[in-house]
Amino acid sequence: MIATLKLNHKIPNFQDARVAKRANLVLDWCDQFVGSKREMRVSSEELRRVFSNKDRGLGSWLYSTLLIQVGTYQVGSHPYSYSLKIEGYQKLCGLLGREVRSETDVVRQRFQPVLDGRAVEYHDNGLRRFHPVQNIRRDVRKQVFDGWWDYDVESCAPTLVYQYAVSHYRWVYGVQSAAEPFPSILRLINDKAHIRQHVSSLTGLDVSRSKQILQMLFFRANPGMHASNALYSTLGNDPYIFQKLVNDDYVQALRLDAKAMWRYAIARDTHERASLRMSGIKSSTPVSGIRARRMNIYLSLERRVMDAIFRQLSADGVTHVIMHDGFMSRDKVDVGKLTRLVKDEMGYEIRLSETRLGQHDELEPEIDVEQAMQEVDVEDDNEFNSDHRTDKPAFG
Repeated sequence: MIATLKLNHKIPNFQDARVAKRANLVLDWCDQFVGSKREMRVSSEELRRVFSNKDRGLGSWLYSTLLIQVGTYQVGSHPYSYSLKIEGYQKLCGLLGREVRSETDVVRQRFQPVLDGRAVEYHDNGLRRFHPVQNIRRDVRKQVFDGWWDYDVESCAPTLVYQYAVSHYRWVYGVQSAAEPFPSILRLINDKAHIRQHVSSLTGLDVSRSKQILQMLFFRANPGMHASNALYSTLGNDPYIFQKLVNDDYVQALRLDAKAMWRYAIARDTHERASLRMSGIKSSTPVSGIRARRMNIYLSLERRVMDAIFRQLSADGVTHVIMHDGFMSRDKVDVGKLTRLVKDEMGYEIRLSETRLGQHDELEPEIDVEQAMQEVDVEDDNEFNSDHRTDKPAFG
C-alpha cells in the first residue's frame, strides 16, 4: 500500500527564520533516503521528532512534499516504510537557496569518510553486518565509488548450502559416490547464466526477475496459483506462464533436488547443534518456521565466509566495505588468496566475481536473498522420498 498526503500548495514562508531552520533540519534528515534502493522503516516517534506535526501546518507541507508512505503497519513491531520524492527534495533545496545537487553528489558527500578510507562501522545482528552503503542503488553506487572494485561470491546461496548438504550426505552414506548428489543444484551453480536465460525464455522475464525466480525455487517457494503467492505474482499472475514454468523438466528436477538438499542441510544443522550440547557448549535454539530455518542456515554459512574475508582484508590494510555476500575495495585484491583462505578455513570452494566500478560498467542484477524471501511462502519437508535417509542406519 502506498499513501501520500494531499499536497498543500500554499508554500510556507521560508524567509521566517524558524520556518527555514525546521525545513533545513528536515532536508538534512532526508539525505539518508537519497539514492536508496529500498524503502526505509521509520517509527511514528521519529516522524514526530523530525516533522513535529505531519498532519498540520509546516510539518504537513514538508511531509507531503518529501515522503511517500509504503507498506503496512503493525502495532509495536512493524512501522510504515518511506521513500523519498526526489523532485520534492530538490524543490525544497531551491526554495531554501541551497544548491540543488544530484543524487550522486548527495550520496558522495554522505559517504565521503568511507571514500577517504576511514574505519567503517557496521551494525551487526550476529548473522550479517549492515552499513547504509549497502542500501544505495547500484547505478548511484558505481558512480560514487568510481574506480573501486566490486567482488561477489558467485551463486552464493546455492554454492554454500549445496556443499554443506553434500558433506552430510557423504557422512550418512559413508561413500564417495562417483555421481554428485542434487545435480540440478550443481548445474545452477556451474552454469548459472545458461539457467537464467532458460528461465527468461520460459517466462519472458528479464534476467533480474529470472534470478529472483530461481532464488525462490532454491529456497523451496510454494508454487500456488493465486494472487497472494509470491512466485505467481512475480510471473505477472499469468496461469499459462506459471504452468509452463512448473512443468519444465529442469524446474521439476530443481524442485526435487532442492527438497532433498535442504533435508540434508537441516539434518546437518540439527546434528551440529546436538554435538555442541553434548560437548557442553551452549548452542542457540533453532529459529522457528521452515523458511527462517533455511535462511538461518544459509546466512550462518555466508557469515563464516565473509568473516574469513573480512579478517584477511583488514590484516592486509585494504580499504573495503562488506556488502553481505561480497565487498567493495578501493584497490584490486588477490582473488586467489581469498578463495584459498575460504577453502583452508571452511573446506568450501567459492568463486569471486570481480568488476571495476564506473559509470559504464555492467554489473550482475543485485537481489538480496534475505530481503527477497521475507514474504515468500515455502514448502515444508513433511513429505519426503523415503529413498533418502538423513542419518546413519542403526545397524549394518
